[in-house]
Amino acid sequence: MADFVINKTIRIASQFDSNEDIAGETTPPAISYRLFYPVENGMPLMTGILAGANRQIVQCVAANGFIINGDLVTEVSTDEMILRGNLFYGFSGNYALQNHFEGTIAIFPLNTPPDPPFPSGPAENTDDFADDIAIDAPGNMAIDAPLFPYLYIQPWPKGTVREWGLNFINYDVATAPAGSLYSLLVPKAQVKDRAAMEKLALLFVQNEVPFTDQYYFSLLNVPVPFDGFPGIYDLLLALDALDTYETVLLTRLSYENADELKALISPGNKVIIDQVWQNYFALTIITGYDEALFINLNKILLVWNIIQKLYTEPYYLLLDSVLVGMAEVLRELLHATVILPGIPTVPAGQTEPVFPLPPYQQAIAPTTKNWIEPYAIGQLKMARYRLLRYQQGEVAQIQNVLKGEKKKIVNRSLTNTGEQTVLFNNDSSESSSEGREATGELLVETQKTVAALTKKIKYDKLTTTYGPPTQAVLDGSYSEDIVPNSPSKEDRSNFTSLVLNKTLNRINETVLKSRTGFRYTEKEEIASSIFNNTSGAGHFRGIYRWVNKVYRISVHNYGCRFLLELHIDNPAADFIASQEIINNINLAKPVSPAQQQPQNIKSFTDITIDNYVVLLSYYQVAKIVLPPEPAASASITLNAGETEKYIAIPAGYTATSAVITGQIAAGASLTAITGIIGTVAFSVASGTTENKTLNNETGQVTIAVIGSVLRPQPQVEPPVLLPPPVQPENFILNATINCTVTDKKLNEWKVIIYDAITEAYEKMMAAYNNSITRFAMDDQQTNPLLLNNIEKSCLYRSCMAMILNITAAKTGSRPDIIPPLLTVNRQRYVQFAEDAFEWDEMTYRFDDQPSKLSYSLQGKDDSLRPFLQAGSAVVFLPVRPGYNFHLLYYLSAGIIWGTHYPFVPVNDTDIQTAAHIKKIRYWDEAGKEEKHWNITLPTAMQVVQESDQLPDYTFLK
Repeated sequence: MADFVINKTIRIASQFDSNEDIAGETTPPAISYRLFYPVENGMPLMTGILAGANRQIVQCVAANGFIINGDLVTEVSTDEMILRGNLFYGFSGNYALQNHFEGTIAIFPLNTPPDPPFPSGPAENTDDFADDIAIDAPGNMAIDAPLFPYLYIQPWPKGTVREWGLNFINYDVATAPAGSLYSLLVPKAQVKDRAAMEKLALLFVQNEVPFTDQYYFSLLNVPVPFDGFPGIYDLLLALDALDTYETVLLTRLSYENADELKALISPGNKVIIDQVWQNYFALTIITGYDEALFINLNKILLVWNIIQKLYTEPYYLLLDSVLVGMAEVLRELLHATVILPGIPTVPAGQTEPVFPLPPYQQAIAPTTKNWIEPYAIGQLKMARYRLLRYQQGEVAQIQNVLKGEKKKIVNRSLTNTGEQTVLFNNDSSESSSEGREATGELLVETQKTVAALTKKIKYDKLTTTYGPPTQAVLDGSYSEDIVPNSPSKEDRSNFTSLVLNKTLNRINETVLKSRTGFRYTEKEEIASSIFNNTSGAGHFRGIYRWVNKVYRISVHNYGCRFLLELHIDNPAADFIASQEIINNINLAKPVSPAQQQPQNIKSFTDITIDNYVVLLSYYQVAKIVLPPEPAASASITLNAGETEKYIAIPAGYTATSAVITGQIAAGASLTAITGIIGTVAFSVASGTTENKTLNNETGQVTIAVIGSVLRPQPQVEPPVLLPPPVQPENFILNATINCTVTDKKLNEWKVIIYDAITEAYEKMMAAYNNSITRFAMDDQQTNPLLLNNIEKSCLYRSCMAMILNITAAKTGSRPDIIPPLLTVNRQRYVQFAEDAFEWDEMTYRFDDQPSKLSYSLQGKDDSLRPFLQAGSAVVFLPVRPGYNFHLLYYLSAGIIWGTHYPFVPVNDTDIQTAAHIKKIRYWDEAGKEEKHWNITLPTAMQVVQESDQLPDYTFLK
């Protein structure tokens, strides 16, 4: 016995009857039922028995006028019998105004005997040529669950003139009076002043200026005969034979014939109907203010539309063919939908629609890549799967143990990881030991050998006499020559010191430094099996077989559904964030160097001084290698005793320019210091600086100088007075070379950084892969349905956020209302979304998702990898048929409409979608199974075959 209660209103008691009578003969299984209204009533409205797969039509009327219509259906499968219901109930005879239930009422298992055991020999299996030997399991276990829903999408049909005329009611904006509410709304809509439009509607319902005595307040204030139109509408809707509609119209309006109905369409009555439209517009803007009056106004417009269509237009234009009579035309007219006026056509130049109302000026659209749009109308189908059995597959391995043998088998799985680092280093150094040589006789040194050119000076009767205090007399002669002789004895030590000082000590050292750091990680799994056949009477053979799963896949039809398409960017973001907080794990997929923004690091050439710090920080590189300095400098100083030196350029740099500064001793006869630096000549006067551009030399740069000397004048008569003798010629020269780093040195640094971030990225990916596959490890398996629920719950939150954002985008918020209305009414919007959508039937696909069958049924290989790694997801969300027009209005206006169909208006931009929805007559099906088939999936499990006989399939040939 099973009791099932529908909406606390109807109770259905059902009982399974045995399928075996007294004589032992088998009869079809049956379910007896009793239908009660109200729930606590002890007397059933209807009783009956359904045997086998059968159907019973339900038509009940309670004493208080409560109506129950529909059917009860039984379905029989191999192991259960199901009772389903498809019932419409309520006090109205119109299905559109009734409540609806469709679903399973009771499930009764069939008492079928267990299958006989399979013989030990080979069994026939034409599907996969494997032994179909069921593996014993405790109890009679069945796994039956939805696999995935899918939708058969139908193309959008084109509307016809007839459909437009029957299904919709339009307001003629060209006839709107100048002072009407609509006319005053137009200019406010053009400047997007929602607050002003709402204020006009509020003035209208309060009958204040400029709308004095225009709002009806109730149906009693509507002029005759229009106050009786709502009652006429209800009568027409309840008619069994709609061909008698004219009789109802004439009777309720107290008219004699159809000509009087035609006369009703007069200019005076059109003015009244226009006033009805203005009341309708005001209540549309102030949603939910007076729903009863709003519905009555809608019924007035519907009846007026029926009279217009049938008595002022050729009715045959509304017929598809002679097979469609006036009853069908009237049925469609009774469910016509009001089209709210969009962009005004008169006067021209107006571009903003009146309906839906614009958002408040302070409305800020959320910055997101997500979007939601009406997609199509499709047939909702559900693929379900049932795990039928486990069966033995092909031979996996064979263990043979001889008579008297004891055998031990060890399966060892070893995984190790090694890491080695080798460092090469090339060191180059230069040094020079230079001293100061004060010898004044050395003019030129061009060689670096002992056989250097030397200067020899001769003095012939050279005397110096002093006259007056400021005069001196030079007497004698002066001559010089340069000879390549060895140094004199007295100058030997000085000359040797000069040669040593001018010798550059160069040390070029290449060192191979091999630093090996080897990190060894090892994981070993050992499983040992001992086969003891020492006391056995014969040989032993153990045959291991692979285990396969056999599933039954079925497709069920649930009827047509209006679908929304939702695009969700980064669908796993919320789940990843929650796991980081709760479980302290990072599920965010590391970004590869090639995907880094704003610059993709595809090779070492993309590493720059500006981005390397960010990259090292992101990839958590502990050892930071600083980049080479972009510029360096090297300098040297010369004096009169040092006329040639070598300037060492730092390794990895080139000489680009030189700054030369000279200073000559006071009283010296030198006028300038001249020389060569590298390949560039220079001449520097005392106290001046000269800049020279070099030729990107590397290694070292030579600088050589020579000073100009004011020679003594020859002796003349009378003697010339000369200045007193001075100290030997002396000067100081400083040369600074500016160097720029070479591309080679910079690239070496870039390679080091690129290798470091690449290695760090690989480690991060290894840790990431370990985290996202934690649900699919060998020792931590997870039910596939749990993973599916994780995905669905995350997508649900994302979809719900997008749906709530529609209100924020379409209506905005007023700064003078605190807290915002969306915050106050949030739970109301959440409840609307819960009721309007069939969340359990939503379908989704990730941008890199594999085939459903490849990962939904494998069990051990299940993981959240497709979900966690998805950059985006596309969700198709079915709308409950009773909320089709409510949802369509919400998408365009961001407002929840309270009344039921057909009293939900449609905005002008949604006419095409609304017309397509109206073309569907039958939205619900009972989930009937259309087809089914079996599939066999392999697993990684093994089982020992009961017998020691090898499988033989020769009998199948």
